[in-house]
Amino acid sequence: KQAWQEALEHGEEVRRREGAVDPTASAEMERRQSEEVTRAAVHKVAEHARQVNLQIKAQHAAELRKAGTTARAMHWLRTGRRVGRFHKGGSRVMQDTGDIETLFIQARTINDHFQSLMESLVEEWAQDGLPAQVIRGPVKQTERALQKCVRVYRRDPAYLADLVRCTVVFRTISDIELFLRKIEERAVVGLKAWKATPPAAEAAVGPAKIFRIMRMLNRFDPEYNADRRSSGYRDMSLHLEVGWTSVRRPDQKFKFEPLERWGRCQRHVCEVQLLLQSMHHLKLNMHDVYSQRRNLLAQ
Repeated sequence: KQAWQEALEHGEEVRRREGAVDPTASAEMERRQSEEVTRAAVHKVAEHARQVNLQIKAQHAAELRKAGTTARAMHWLRTGRRVGRFHKGGSRVMQDTGDIETLFIQARTINDHFQSLMESLVEEWAQDGLPAQVIRGPVKQTERALQKCVRVYRRDPAYLADLVRCTVVFRTISDIELFLRKIEERAVVGLKAWKATPPAAEAAVGPAKIFRIMRMLNRFDPEYNADRRSSGYRDMSLHLEVGWTSVRRPDQKFKFEPLERWGRCQRHVCEVQLLLQSMHHLKLNMHDVYSQRRNLLAQ
């Protein structure tokens, strides 16, 4: 929105000097055009997220149909073994393991590498006209993770999908839409099967798939009631699963593996928060207030 307004202001200033535009009418026209562009981008992002989540829900429904009546009942009642990697229609994603110690070992192993991966991708995509900034995040504190398990997840650590997290800050909603398209070039949605690409065809098909998109929580959606559900806060939480093999020798270099090599890989779901600059500035100043509110609600 800001970039669009700056372009309009530059063009209108030239026309004003030529005496062709009424300043008052011009400002109102700019405001309306800017709002239309932003509104269209918001709806595009919302539709994109809906389509991805519908695919995930369809995959989860197919898994439940194959599981049988007893297994489905135990899954919905949250007793016994879960079916698949999603909870109740794909509304939440689960890690590949429910052991909290293993989850923290994985998180501490890959955190720096995941942050570096996101930074390198954003730098690469900046050359295609996608300005963004990656804000690195530390591994979630143990105390906060345990609080979340008890308060929200009924003591099931498998739902901790944000032990490894980072934030990507954008200027406009349109930039977020472009970022999602770029991520999908390097990812598959949900647990969809993926076949390796022959080396000869790799250039035509595109870059290797290194992510699984496990969930998109879109708080930018016009249908999302931000006032009631998040006190006005809006972002998009993108849950990406990555796979890697253990580094066993000093001369080995850590590497996230493409999906076709995930058979023997460790896997972990990480969270990428997509945020606008204006909301990021508010978040920096309001996080302590948010934490106090969260604790009061839990009490």
